[in-house]
Amino acid sequence: MYIVFDTETIGLPKRWNAPITDTDNWPRLVQLAWIIYDENGFEKERNNCIIKPEGFIIPEETIKIHRITNERAHSEGLDLKHVLEIFTQDLKENSYLVAHNISFDESIVGCEFFRKGIDNNLYNIKSIDTKELTVDFCKVEGSRGYKWPTLTELHNKLFNKGFDDAHDALVDVEALAKCFFELKKLGHFGFHNSFQQVDYNSLINIKPCEGEIIYNNENFVNLGVHSYYSVFEASGSAEDYCKMAKSYNHKAIGLSDFGSLSGAFNFYQKCKDASIKPIFGADLFLNDNIGKMEERKFEGENFLVKIFVKDYEGFVNLNRLLFLSFDQGYYFRGRITTEWLLEHHKGLFVTTTGLKSKINHFLSLGQESLAEEYLVKLYEIFKENLIADIQFNKEYDQKIYNDFIIRMADKYNLRLIVTNNVLYARNEDAQLKDILFAIGEKKSVQEIAYDKNRHYFYAKSEDIFNFNKDFGFNYPDWLIDRAIKETEKIAGECNFKFDTDTDKYPKYEPTQDVVDYFNTSDTKEIIYKLSHAKLKQRLKQAQDRGVMKVTKEVYKQYEDRLNYELEVISDKGYLDYFLVLWELIRFCNDKNIAVGPGRGCFVPGSKVKMPDGFSAPIETIEIGDCVLDAYGDIRVVLNTMCYNINEEIVELEFEDGRKINCTKDHEILTKNRGWVKAIDINEEDDVSEI
Repeated sequence: MYIVFDTETIGLPKRWNAPITDTDNWPRLVQLAWIIYDENGFEKERNNCIIKPEGFIIPEETIKIHRITNERAHSEGLDLKHVLEIFTQDLKENSYLVAHNISFDESIVGCEFFRKGIDNNLYNIKSIDTKELTVDFCKVEGSRGYKWPTLTELHNKLFNKGFDDAHDALVDVEALAKCFFELKKLGHFGFHNSFQQVDYNSLINIKPCEGEIIYNNENFVNLGVHSYYSVFEASGSAEDYCKMAKSYNHKAIGLSDFGSLSGAFNFYQKCKDASIKPIFGADLFLNDNIGKMEERKFEGENFLVKIFVKDYEGFVNLNRLLFLSFDQGYYFRGRITTEWLLEHHKGLFVTTTGLKSKINHFLSLGQESLAEEYLVKLYEIFKENLIADIQFNKEYDQKIYNDFIIRMADKYNLRLIVTNNVLYARNEDAQLKDILFAIGEKKSVQEIAYDKNRHYFYAKSEDIFNFNKDFGFNYPDWLIDRAIKETEKIAGECNFKFDTDTDKYPKYEPTQDVVDYFNTSDTKEIIYKLSHAKLKQRLKQAQDRGVMKVTKEVYKQYEDRLNYELEVISDKGYLDYFLVLWELIRFCNDKNIAVGPGRGCFVPGSKVKMPDGFSAPIETIEIGDCVLDAYGDIRVVLNTMCYNINEEIVELEFEDGRKINCTKDHEILTKNRGWVKAIDINEEDDVSEI
């Protein structure tokens, strides 16, 4: 039932995301070991095959690791084709393929299949990667949260000891199998024999739609579209998605960027121009441990929850959730809790979301009852606005998740939809995702792990039916047809749109002390009296410092200009807006809160990052120059300020030798705490590139 396997090679690939057909990239196989176990963990068969070298030499640096010399390989080695044929037969006869860092081992063996012209059956068996699935279990700290555990770290976590002779494929297989079956016994995987698959004949609420199944693209709405505002995750633009939607006769598009509504208005404008209905949403990060640990880094794994806006109240509530995510939940990214979500549920749809949801977290641990309990918790508040969401991909546990969601949708009469996680517009744009991920990880494209899922493009209904078959789900067509049609119904109930035809300005309501001081409550009178009083004050200060001589003619010149500016402000309807800002500044001054331009300053000699990758001294920057901001965006310099300061200077020194000299109040962007004043930066802060 289970094949646990491992490989030893002559080295590492140049590019981790290269296709297995790139024979120059993937190193040659030196040892392939695998053991077959039954469902209870009893060994049925084992194979430990050293490969006879054909056209390659095992380098000394790898011999030091796995201790398989060229002499040993030639004397003990087996013919590669013969070994692959035996392995292929076992792949056909078993259900699961288990490895630690399986993408590497699959690529090594897959490339050897290609070299020998043998059919590759690696992707016809469900794969289980213990490296990926035990991150939250092992909780090994890395630079950006928990990292992938090594096999030794996993073994230590489970048995409080390592194992001997690591980097021998067979020894590693034995150790991995021991870990895997221990995890299975503990319930940390969803591979339970008792797992219930869907019995379509027993479904009560989920039935075929009336009439013949018609593969009509117009019935499908993509409710999982991500734009380039999902930074380092997606590359598609609103304009590209609208073009795809028009070509498929789609009536609506659902935008759900990760942790952000920043692209919403641009999305609205592009959809409006294309006569497509925009559906607004977001994939928010969720963590119910926020504020419960002494340090944020111990709060554990984040999950995703997909939310869509039904109406104006829903748009307000989604914005409130986003505010809370950054104000109270921020750690590397904005995060919310389930309680915040339930508190701000009105006007929102929420979906079961997919493999990165909290529901699937429980399923992956074999805790189906807790998964249902959490779903019910959402259902009790959201009622008919809780949407059951299934997807199709190459992940082994997607079928387990889908089957559970279908059963829950039938049990609680939830509306069932099908979505595709859209990250780019066209199928040929898949490499853009790799590039973005590489930029986010500050690595080359060749160094990042290759994502085996290459179907994150803007799909049509025909694609959804094909995904169902191609990825081996094989649900009946009527079920897919029903889920597709439900997306159109959901879109029909989402009716928020931006009001761009009405001018909306803040209304200034003067406090009693302001009314008493100016002897009026009229906004125009207040700002005119205030402005002229301030003009007289400023001109007197200038004259006292000897900067200028204020004659009647000079005063009249300034007075006329002030009256002209005030009339412009009045005509544009901004008088109240200026007074609201004045009140805010007045409040800050009363509370001794610093008010002024900028966010601190750098001293001469400080380096500014330029778009060409080089740095320039800050004093050489001129108006009109282009520079990179803290987020890596190109900005045009609109103004520069140079002034003498009498403040304490802070020197910050970084691991790479860089030194920054700036004022104490200069704010620096960190990945873990957002903007932090220089005086408050500590060694634990992960500072963004400066």
